[in-house]
This record gives sequence, C-alpha cells and structure tokens, in this order.
Amino acid sequence: MNRTLQVALVVFFWLLAVSTYAQTTLAQWNFDTSTPVPTAVAANVSAANTTIGSGITGPTYPQGNPSTGKAFSGSAWNVASPDANKYVQFSLSPASSFTVSVDQLSFDEQRSNTGPTTWVLRTSLDNFAADINTTPTSATSPTSNGSFTSRVVSLSANVALQNVSTPITFRIYGYGASGLGGTWRFDNITLNGSVGPLDPTAPLISVSPASLTSFATVPGTPSLPKSYTVSSVNLTTDLTITAPTGYEISKDNGSSYAGTQTLTQSGGVVAATAISVRLTGVSSGTLSGAITNESAGATTQNVAVSGTVDVANGPTPIATARGQVGTTVTIQGRVTVSTQFGGKLFYIQDATGGVAVYDPNTSYGNQVQLGDLVQVTGPVALFQGKKEINGVMAFSKVDNTNQPVSPQVITIPQLTAGTFEGQLVTIQNATIGGSGATFQGGAAGTYPLTTSDGAAELFVTSASDLVGATKPTGVLSATGIADRYIPTDASKNVIQLNPRAIFDIPGSEVPPPPPTIITCPTTRDITDNNQTLSVVTWNLEWYGFDGGSYTCTNGSRTYADNGPTNESLQAQNVRSVMDAFNADIYVLQEVSDKNLLIANTPAGYALSCSDQYTSYFFQDLCDANGNPQGFNPTAINQKVCVMYKTSTVSMIAAESKPLLADKYNYTATPRSDAWASGRLPYLFVANVTVDGQTRKLYIVDIHAKSGSAQADYDRRKQDIIDLKAELDANYGNVNLILAGDYNDDVDQSIATGNPSSYANFVADANYTVISSELSTNGCNTDANFTDAIDHITVSNELAPAYIAGSVASVRPAVVNYALTTSDHYPTFARFNIANALPVRLSSFEAKAVGETVALSWATANETKSAYFDVERSTDAREFGAIGRVAAAGEAQSTKTYGLVDEHPLSGTNYYRLKQVDLDGQTAYSKIVSVVIDNLTPAFEILGNPTDNQAIRAAVRNLPNAVYHLTTLAGREITVQGQAQSDGSMLFTTAQALSPGVYLLRANAGATRIVRKVIVK
Repeated sequence: MNRTLQVALVVFFWLLAVSTYAQTTLAQWNFDTSTPVPTAVAANVSAANTTIGSGITGPTYPQGNPSTGKAFSGSAWNVASPDANKYVQFSLSPASSFTVSVDQLSFDEQRSNTGPTTWVLRTSLDNFAADINTTPTSATSPTSNGSFTSRVVSLSANVALQNVSTPITFRIYGYGASGLGGTWRFDNITLNGSVGPLDPTAPLISVSPASLTSFATVPGTPSLPKSYTVSSVNLTTDLTITAPTGYEISKDNGSSYAGTQTLTQSGGVVAATAISVRLTGVSSGTLSGAITNESAGATTQNVAVSGTVDVANGPTPIATARGQVGTTVTIQGRVTVSTQFGGKLFYIQDATGGVAVYDPNTSYGNQVQLGDLVQVTGPVALFQGKKEINGVMAFSKVDNTNQPVSPQVITIPQLTAGTFEGQLVTIQNATIGGSGATFQGGAAGTYPLTTSDGAAELFVTSASDLVGATKPTGVLSATGIADRYIPTDASKNVIQLNPRAIFDIPGSEVPPPPPTIITCPTTRDITDNNQTLSVVTWNLEWYGFDGGSYTCTNGSRTYADNGPTNESLQAQNVRSVMDAFNADIYVLQEVSDKNLLIANTPAGYALSCSDQYTSYFFQDLCDANGNPQGFNPTAINQKVCVMYKTSTVSMIAAESKPLLADKYNYTATPRSDAWASGRLPYLFVANVTVDGQTRKLYIVDIHAKSGSAQADYDRRKQDIIDLKAELDANYGNVNLILAGDYNDDVDQSIATGNPSSYANFVADANYTVISSELSTNGCNTDANFTDAIDHITVSNELAPAYIAGSVASVRPAVVNYALTTSDHYPTFARFNIANALPVRLSSFEAKAVGETVALSWATANETKSAYFDVERSTDAREFGAIGRVAAAGEAQSTKTYGLVDEHPLSGTNYYRLKQVDLDGQTAYSKIVSVVIDNLTPAFEILGNPTDNQAIRAAVRNLPNAVYHLTTLAGREITVQGQAQSDGSMLFTTAQALSPGVYLLRANAGATRIVRKVIVK
C-alpha cells in the first residue's frame, strides 16, 4: 500500500501556449502514519487533513490494505438514510492564479457485518446538498468483512468540478448500517485530475515544495543546503528571488550564495531551476520566514523556511562518534587523507580523534584537500575492525580555510595499544623491513615496521602512489594513519600504520617513468586495455648471466660473462619495459638467471619456465673434458619462460610441458645436435579471460637453432619439421600461438639462397604467421641485423582473434638498449579472444516474467558450435545446469536463443551460459541475475525494439499500477494494458505508433518506474 501522499507535478501544456491540462494524481491519504495528514501536496495545490462528521465516533487506525499498512475507521453510521453529521471529509485547494479539475475519486473500503451498505458523494460546491452523479466501476455496497474493495468514481462529466479556482471539500456519507456499532474502514483515498493556470496568458510563477524546514547549524557556520524548484511563464520582467534574514540562496547548485538572486526570463519563460537554500549561521536562534519569488504582474510565490542556529546543533565529537557504532552521526574535522587512498575512502580528524569515512558511490575525498574543514553525516560502522562512517548521507566543505593536521609523534607501543586509532601519527627512528626494493600495495603491501621499543605493521594501500616507489633501507620517521585491521578470517587483530603517499616515507622516490616506445611499423598502439589480449615475445639475451668460476676436484673452472655486462641494470631495464607494456603474456627466451627474473617480476604476474633447457654448454659443472667453446654452468644456461598476468591468465600446469623430449631421449645425456642444442620447445597451456570471455590457449615458446651456415640451416629446418609434425598430430584443433626467437626470417632464410626454415608453416593454411608483416615492412627484430627473426604464428582456430595491424617490433627508448638490455627487440601482437572459439556471444539477458525467468541470448557468429547449457546458482559461485539448447553449428549472422526457467528459486537467481563446441571446448558467458520475491518491484520491456503496436512488459510486485505512455516531448498517448497468462502485460494503443522512442511509466503508490520503448 502507498505509505505516502502522492502528489504529481502538473505538466504545464500552457508552456506550449495550449490551454489544456495534463492528468495527474492530485492527492492521496493512506493513513499509514496513523494520522489524517496528507504527506505531500502537488505544486500549486494544497490538501487538508481528513476529518469525520460529529456523528461518527473515532477515528481509529486499524489494519489497512494491504495488511502491512494502516486504514481509517469510524463507527455509528446511520441506518436508513444519509445523516448530515455522519461522513468522511477530505479537501484540496488550488493556489492563487490556478484552477483544478477533479476527474476521478478512488478509495479502498471494508465494512463490518453491521456496517453501512450504501454510500453517496457530495461536495461543498453546493453546500453538500445533492448527491453527485457518480459512475463507480463496482457496486456501491461495501463488502462485508473480508478484503478491501477498490472503488473508482468518474467525475469528469461533472461540470461543477472542472476548472475550479476555489477550495473543494468532498464528503462520503454512509448509511444502511444494521447497528450503530458497525464500522467502516477507508484506505488510499485518491483524487485524480489536473491543475492549470486561471489565465493561461497571465504571468505565472510556480514553486515546489512550498516550504523547507529543519535547517540547523552552529553559530558562524552555514548549514547544509536544501532546495526547491521554481519556474515561470508569461513574464514581462526577470524573476527576482529574495531570502529572509538569516538565509542565503544559490541558483548554481551551491557554487555561490547571496541574499538575492535573479533568474533571467527568455520569451517570458524561466525554465525549472533548482534554488539551494541554507542558513548563514550569522544570527543565532530560531529563524523563520519566507523566500519571495516575484516578477511584475505575477502573484508572488513564497517558500516558507524555518531552522535554528544554536551551539546544540554542533557536530558530534569524533571520539564520541567512534563509540556509537550503528548510530547515524554528524561529525566535523580536518581532512587527513583526501585522494591518497582512492577518494571513496578518506579520513578526518578533530581535537578528540580521527575516523575513516567511506562511500561506495562518490569519491568525496577527491573533492577536498588535506587540511580542509568538512562536515559529514552518516552511520558509524565496523569494517574489518576499523571504525568508519560507512555511506555518506550528507557532505559539505564548511569553509575555505585550510590547516593541514600535524601528525602526533608516538611510539610503537602506543601505536599497537590502539590509543590513536584513526589519527595521523609519526613513528621516529624506525626501519621498514620486507623483501623487494620497491613498495607493493594491497595484499602484498604489508611490511615490518621496527624501532628499538617494538615492532608493528606498515600497510601500503593499492591506491597510494607509494606502490612502485623505492623502499628506503635506513632509519627514518614514518608517518601515516594508525588504524585497526582484522581480516575476514580473523587471523589477526592489529593496529597498522598506513602511510598516505611518498611524502610520508622520507627517502622513498618515484622510479623513472617507463621509457618512450617506438614501433615498427610506426604508430602501432601497444597500450594495454581490458578488452584485448596482448602478447609479447622477447629474447632477453643471456638475462642475468654473470661471469664466474667453480672449484672442482680437478681444479678451478672459470666462465665468461655473456650478454650485457651489468646484470642489475639489465634487470632494471627489462622491468621498466615490461611496466610500459603491461602485457598479458610475455613469451621469453634466453633467461639465464631465473631467480633474478623472479625478483624483478612485476606485481600481479607469475613466471613459468621449462626445465629442459641445456644448450651447447651442456656439461656438468665440473666436466673434466672441458669444452672448446668455453665452459658455463648448466644451472644458468638459456631457458624459455612464460610470464603472465594472473588476473587474466590461469595456467594449467598439468598440460604444460616441454615438447619433443621423447624424440631426443632427453632423459639421458643430451646431445649437442638435439633440438636447438637441447633448448626444447615449451608448451604453456592456460585459460585466458579477457572482457568477460574465457578461452583455452596453447602457447609454444621456442628458441630455435641459430646460425646462417648451411649446416645450421639444415639442423634448424629439420627441428621445425619435427615441431610441426608434433603440433599437427596432437594440437591440430586448438587455439595455438607459436612465438619466440625463430632465428630465421619467414619470407626467406638468413642462410643465403635457402627458403625460410618455416616455409612449411607459411605454406599451410592451418597456420598464419601474423608477424610476417614485419618482414615485408623491413622491421628488424635483431638490433644487430636487418632481418625479422622474432615471430608469432597462430593456428587457424585463433587466426580470427588476431587484431589486424596490431603486430609490431617495439624499440624501447632505453639508453644503449642493445648493450644494456638485449640484442633483440620485443615483438607485440593483440588479440580479441572472443573471436577465437566457435561462438561469439553478443548479448545475454534474464528477466522475471510472472513467476518464471525468461533467459535470452544472441550470437554474432558461430563455427562448429554444439549447444548451450544454461546454469543457475544462488551464490554466483556454485552453478548447476537447468536446461540445454542446441546451437546453430555454423552461422555468420545473428542467431537468437531462449529458455524459460519455470521454477526459479526465491531470492536472487544467478545465471550463466556454458558454450560447448563440437570439439568439446567450452567457454562461459558473463553472469546475470534476477530477484524473485514478493517485494521487489520489477518492470521491464520485453522484445525491445518492437516493430508492431503491441508493447509487452514483464511486471512484478506493482499492485494497482497505473501506466502512462508519452513521447519524449511529453505528449501522452492513451494506452491499454492487459495481463497475460504468463504474468506479463500487453499494452496496446488506439492508433499506430510512429517509429521512434517513447517512455512507458508504471506508477504504483510510491513506486515510479520509467522504461524506454523503441518502435521500429
């Protein structure tokens, strides 16, 4: 049942110079507050309290319609005929210069066994003399006991009730009772009609609401603002708005306030404008008055205001508020954290304490600076042990003063004791422990903080600019917010120091920005985004290989440095280039010191390396026979590795392995003429999720045999023949990427006079060398030669996913790159993996229709698709299939599908699609949800856009809804709704709708839902 008096604002067609009125709900009394008071009034209409005649006893407020609300009840109704003193009365009045037309009365009623059986309606327009000629939609006799009966009386034919400029009082007289003790209940008394100007050509000002109350502030501080809306037509002069003493107004949403504001009319019209109002705080006491809205020739419209300026209105001290968990408070303090923690979470502090403020929707912290004085209203809550204002109800910057808070110097015992929770503090003579040379944030951002008198935790939030900054190693003074942390598993309960930014940790520095990138071909975009998969293959040239020696039983063995001579600088440069890429997958070769790479792996990445990596330096550490080419320890020989972003890529370790190990008898002592001298191809298998799409990828990382001599070419060519045979036989129908250091070009071989070692891949339609564009454009990938030898090939299954024109040989702008970093340039490519597998899902929706859920989806194209399993869950984690729909198999145009869940569960139902192809590969759609209950209103258009005049909608929990169809310009179109057997509603119009966009509104009590309808 409607719990508030609903008064709709009139749509003034006189703004269009048409003297007609728009239908609306004028007033409603629902009695849910156990009072006869209407809870609101429309603009330019006032409504009086309901009353009863002197002959009726009561009133009381028993159970209403529905049973969750209240109704109005009275007794002692007349027996034979209407009694002039036994009635229920309700009134409304148009504002000055306005008229009202009453077209319909509706109400719900219920009588006791001895209550009245008949009723009549009369008005004050004839001093309640005559019964109005009513046209109810049901019998006029009240129902005996049982449920309420809805009555609807048409009044549009009653000329006396049209265009009335004076107050109108209605009385319902009941009679036919069988005893004076009989009762009669009323609920949801509603008057519908329209409001318009008395003279459509006269100057007219409209305000809504007509009063603003309960302003409150302390002396010297403006109050939080409230607002009303003003509009006008037919003006001859501008509209002047004047505030009473103690108040000020703004016409620009609070940017500037003054005692008087002027709104300029244009063609006589002032469009609806929000006027912000607040107490100035200059004068103390109770301040009441009226804001005048006036223009020459128009009736002045007043907005009544009232409030208080008193020290008792002051904010709650923060220390007191921290002890009021579950209570809504208003606090005031200086900002100690603004943008540093992301903006949605910020901190303020007063003389008594400090506290966190969090809002899930608005980044209030981004609107202020450290030291600003702000006032916040909201509920005090606990989150992971931390006390905070959770959900901001009101926020304002008190004044323009800025006084940054000085941190309190404390000791670690004082920190861990919790004395300074929520406050800005400094710990002197401290050291920061933990691994890594730079700070990480979030889950990896906890570090030991130690002084001579104890130890605590320092936590770096993922939003802080400390993430990636250097971590000082010496003694320092660490500043930050002291606050409690209890994880969800309650594994600890600690007070942490939360530094806000780099300025809180002396000696911490921002690392140099990532190097500027140049691509070949030029202007290729290698910027990371969340909609595509980015893959980089990169030979790191003996990464981390430093010279040294080993002591053996037969003497000391020395080995020379390989690659760049400064391994630390090489690691730093590689990391900076990776930070610039932020790629999803790095296919790496010549990784010698794996531990060095692990230590410099960016946050959020993992590393997987092949364990089959001997090259021609394949001897044990103390091989007595030596090697004419030199001696290097096997442990730091060249390896092939894959580094991947864990948020995107989930490695399948059980399927990842070196290839061709059995062919070369790798378990025995490897031969120097084995595949690439023992550097076997590495198969990395993973599920990759990008932009809500998951695909299984097979990545083969190779570091092929080098050399341009004929013998080298022959070995490399045979290696590639063996590799292709392996891939064709066992991985012929998968999404495959063959990437790495090919050590040969793909258009022709670096071995003069020979075709490419990869001619077999180039000639096979089942593969596409997407990086061949580098060869044709003269983009070398080796810094010392002119050829492109670092390539990427994909299988025909994955070829549609490659984004044409994305491949590039990337030249990092690193000083002396070829000497300090690598003699190979990275090769980059981008993929839209949604195109990789059989089905490209373009939409998936779920809508409640009656007591069922209609699921619909569409595909943009399909190849070798088998079927869709529709899966349901109650927690969005554990899913089970509820139905299967066959797929089209092959389709290059849009295909639509649907399934109805006949028996959804009570509460929230989560759905997803499992797409299965003919090869058994699977992928999952995004998750959608539908709420099935008896409370949540739902109104959704089905089959939008529509190409006919019937509009179908799914409707739930909208009792007694009234529907309106309008154009975008506001013109109302008569629409009829009819309930369907499946629980939906079918809406039709008398005349055909022109193609375009319309708005269909559902009004049910306090619920207002608007949906867009597109007619093709």
